[in-house]
Amino acid sequence: MSAPKLGTDALLALLADPPAWFRASAAVLLVVLMVGLFYGGAQPCAAGLIPPPWDKLVHMACFGGMAGLAWVSLGGSGPIAGLGAIAAALGIGVIDEAAQALLPGRSSDASDLAADFVGAAVIVCLLWVAANAFRTRPRSARCRQRSGRS
Repeated sequence: MSAPKLGTDALLALLADPPAWFRASAAVLLVVLMVGLFYGGAQPCAAGLIPPPWDKLVHMACFGGMAGLAWVSLGGSGPIAGLGAIAAALGIGVIDEAAQALLPGRSSDASDLAADFVGAAVIVCLLWVAANAFRTRPRSARCRQRSGRS
């Protein structure tokens, strides 16, 4: 007996309508990443760890990832998930920049916050497009693809 294929449809289904266990897992992972961000950012070695302009790419990737996790945690559909995910990532970014202003050797930078927003917005837009493409595709096409028929 072969194992079931976990392809694009399975992934899109998880993103379009995440089950409770997946939403909870995403929320836990988001909290773990936040703790890592704040703890790691408070370490003396964090100052100047990633030189410009690469630091902005890291900001976009980190906060895009956090927005993606927030999207899933919030249900993966509708304006609440999209706007809530961007707001969550931006809120974490504001707290992070405020904390950096208080740490020796660190500084707060509005361009970091802008990179946080861009990363979050891009990921939420991509997730929204992917989830809506899955939802609007006829169910019969999804079933045929899953069963291996053309």
